[in-house]
Amino acid sequence: MPIQPYILMLAGHVDHGKTALVKALTGVDLDRLPEEKKRGLTIDLGFTVLELSEGRYRLGIIDVPGHADFIKNMVAGTGGVDIGLLVVAADDGWMPQTEEHFQILTYLGVKRLIVAVNKADLDQELTALVVEQVREQLAETAYAQAPIIPTSAVQQMGLNPLRAALVEVLENMPEPDDFGRARIFIDRVFTVIGQGRVVTGTLQGGALQEGQSLKWFPFEETVRVRSLQSHGRELSEVCPGTRVAVNLSTVAGNKHSLDKLERGQLLTDSGPVEASQVIDVLLIRSGRVDHVPKKGLRPLKHDTRVRIHIGSSNIAAQLILLEASDLLPGEQALARLKLKCASVFLLGDRFIVRDWSEQTTLCGGAILDPLPPKRMSPRRGSQNVYLKTLAKSSLTSRAFLVALVKRDFCLNRKHVEWRFPISRDEFAALCEREEEAGFLRVCGEWLVENKYWEQGLSIIKKMIHLHHKEEPQEAGLLLSSLKNRFLKDQRKIPMHLFLETLEQEGYLIEDTFICERNHLPHLTERFKEVEAGLLRVLSRDTENPIEIDQDANDQVRVLRYLLQKQSIIQIGDRGYLLKQAYNEKIKRVVSYLNKNKSARVSELKEAAKLSRKYLIPFLESLDKQGITVRQGDLRSLGSVD
Repeated sequence: MPIQPYILMLAGHVDHGKTALVKALTGVDLDRLPEEKKRGLTIDLGFTVLELSEGRYRLGIIDVPGHADFIKNMVAGTGGVDIGLLVVAADDGWMPQTEEHFQILTYLGVKRLIVAVNKADLDQELTALVVEQVREQLAETAYAQAPIIPTSAVQQMGLNPLRAALVEVLENMPEPDDFGRARIFIDRVFTVIGQGRVVTGTLQGGALQEGQSLKWFPFEETVRVRSLQSHGRELSEVCPGTRVAVNLSTVAGNKHSLDKLERGQLLTDSGPVEASQVIDVLLIRSGRVDHVPKKGLRPLKHDTRVRIHIGSSNIAAQLILLEASDLLPGEQALARLKLKCASVFLLGDRFIVRDWSEQTTLCGGAILDPLPPKRMSPRRGSQNVYLKTLAKSSLTSRAFLVALVKRDFCLNRKHVEWRFPISRDEFAALCEREEEAGFLRVCGEWLVENKYWEQGLSIIKKMIHLHHKEEPQEAGLLLSSLKNRFLKDQRKIPMHLFLETLEQEGYLIEDTFICERNHLPHLTERFKEVEAGLLRVLSRDTENPIEIDQDANDQVRVLRYLLQKQSIIQIGDRGYLLKQAYNEKIKRVVSYLNKNKSARVSELKEAAKLSRKYLIPFLESLDKQGITVRQGDLRSLGSVD
C-alpha cells in the first residue's frame, strides 16, 4: 500500500507546549533559531515528519509560534493543512491565542481537528475541567466531535492515545487533492553550498517531478526543478500533500535572479494560468467573542487597508465592501480585494484577513472570482448576481460552473478550467453531466448556456428568413451583417459554432453569406422593371464599362442580384459590363498573348479596348483568376484554360 502524505499544523496559545509536544512525538526540537533557544519561545515555523501505522501514513508537521506578536508567521504555515492539532494547557485553559488560532483554522476550512490538553500531569481535576471547557468551546462548530486527548510532553503522557487519534482521523481522511496542477506557496528560502537556492513549501494540487518547469509569481518567469527532497530524502517525484524542498535553477530570458525568491511567493505548474491583482470574495467573520481583545471586535470598515494571508503569502490589500459600510462579528459580506501584487488564485481558495498593523485577525474568506471581468461592476448586474448566488451556495465546483455559465452565457473552457480545483477529466465529466441535465451545451472548447444557445440560434434563423422575405433577390444574408448583430453582445458565442450547427441543419453557407437550402434568389415585379432598364443601359455600349448611379437604392439591390448571377461583371470601383462583353475582352487578351507570348499594359490596352482607368483593374482581375501572370512590367498567359 502506498504511503499517504498529509500535513498536520499545530495551533495554540504561547507557552502551552506545542514545540515540546512535537519533540515528545518525534524526538525533534523545532526551535532551531538562536533567538528561539535564548528566549525559550517559538518565533518562526518549524518542520518535521511523523510516520504512523507502521509507515502507512507520513504526517508532515508544521510547528507555529503561539505568541500574539508572531501570528503573521503562524499564518504563513497554514497553506495545504489537512489536520489541526490544537494544544491547550491544563493550567491555563482556553486563552486569547487559542481562540485566534482556532478561528484561523475554522476560516481556512481545515478538514479535521484534534485537541491535546497538555500539561495534564500537573493536576488531574484541573485537566478534567479544561477538557470540559474545550468541549464547550468546540460545541456548535465544525469540530464539535473532535478528539480531546490529555497529554504531557514532559512526562511522555498520552502520546500513544494521541497517535491512535491521529491514525483514526487519517483513516477517514480523503486523499490530498490531485488535479494535475502543482502549486507551492514558498514558506522558506535558503542556499545550499554547491546546489544553490532551495525553497520549501507544502505541495498542493498535483505531483512535482525532477526537471519540471514551474512558473514563478509574481514575476511570471520560468524556473526549473533541479532536485527534490522531502524531510531529507532525495526523490525524483513528489505527490500532493507532501512537505517538499525544491532546488531551483533559472532558464534563459529570466529578468530576475533566484536571489529574489522569498516567503509568500508562488510556484505553479507551467500550464495556462493567469495572475490577478483584483479578486471578488465572500468575507466571513466569526461571532465568537469570548477571549477576543476589544480591538478584535471593532467593525471592519469599507475601504480599509488590510493584510491578506493566503498560502504563505502576506499581501497588502484594499478591502472594498460591496453592499455594506462595515462588517461586524457574526456577519458575512461580499467584497472586492485590490492587491498590491499579483498572484494566481483558484475558485474557493480560503484566506485570512488581518489588520494593517498585523496585530489582529479580522475575518476569513473564500475566493468567489479569482479573475473578475474588467467591464462588470461587482455591485450590480450579472457580476453581482453571480457573487450573491455563490455566497448562498456550498462553493462546490458545480456551483462555480453553473454560476459562471449563467453570468457569461458562453465560456472558453481553456480560460476557466485552470481556475477550478479539480482535474481536467473531472471538469470534463462535470460539464458532461450538466449537458445531460440540459443546462449547458459543450461545443468543442466552448461551454454555452443551453437557453442562450437556443435563443441565439432562433434569432439567426429568423434573421435569415426575414432577409429572404425582404430581399428575395439576394443570395442570402451577409455573414458580416450576422456577426455585427452578435458583436453587440459582449458575452457572444463564437459565430462559427452557430454556423457549424446551421450547416448540419441544412443551411447553405458560402464565403460571404448564408441562406436556407430551398432559397432561390428572384426579383419581384418592381425590381424586374429596374433590371430591364439596367440591362438596356449596359447593352448600348459593350466596349466601355458603364457607371451606374449608386444613390438609387433599387438599382443597387438589382446590381447586387445581377452580380451574384454573374449576368454582369464589375470592373474597378464603379464600372459594369455585361458578362458576354467581359468574356469577349478576355478572349482578345488571351488571343494577343497567344501570338506575342508576353505584353506590357500599353500593348494590352488596344486588345482589351479599355481606358487605363479600367484596364488596370481588369488585368488585375485576370491575374487573380490565373488567366494571366504578371512578371514585372510584362504579362503572359497563366495555366487556367
